[in-house]
Amino acid sequence: TTANYTLSINPVAEGPVLGGATAATVGVGGVVTFAASDTVSDGDDTLGSVTITGLPGDLTNVSGGSYTAATGTWTGTAAQFNALTFNAGAQGTFNLTIRAATSGAEASTSTESYTLTVSNIGPTISGTLGSANEGGQLTLGLTDAVRDSGDTLGSVTITGLPGDLTSFNGGSYTAATGTWTGTAAQFNALTFKAGEDGQFGITVSATESGVGGGTTTANYTLSINPVAEGPVL
Repeated sequence: TTANYTLSINPVAEGPVLGGATAATVGVGGVVTFAASDTVSDGDDTLGSVTITGLPGDLTNVSGGSYTAATGTWTGTAAQFNALTFNAGAQGTFNLTIRAATSGAEASTSTESYTLTVSNIGPTISGTLGSANEGGQLTLGLTDAVRDSGDTLGSVTITGLPGDLTSFNGGSYTAATGTWTGTAAQFNALTFKAGEDGQFGITVSATESGVGGGTTTANYTLSINPVAEGPVL
């Protein structure tokens, strides 16, 4: 006996995959690289549009799509979303909602939350603080760099230094207060001669100028090691 049947395989609604970063922090006026992505779940899907709601109303230089400041809404293609950049406005923390769709038989929508923080943040202080023997040459080993291309580095101040350092290769050092001040370039290449041994807690404060300017403060311990010395005969 032979019988004919029809096998039905129904499509399953699949939203796209929203990936990448779910948060960004930038200085006022700085460039926000959204760093999120919208991709298909499988080869049967076709990406549709993406909508972001909850944006602040003072963004500028949006790289693509349609941005409505009055409602804080951006809409665009998946390609535009995957490469989205803009300039931040005033300070604040903004909780955004991203909705991305697929079209076709498996059409569905995916939703993701995203946090955008805009603040007056200072430069990035990084590196490892060097050490030296008593009376030896010390390379500071720290650097001061901008967070984004809209920033301009300002001055750097180090406080808490011992009062017997010498031979600074740049900037201004006041032994009486243990304070050094100079430009970012001088700080990034700072060397000096160590004095007496000890552990010294120093504070580095670096500034940026411009719309997104701010100050960053970091604490370090400066180690000057003792040198073994025999008696004087």
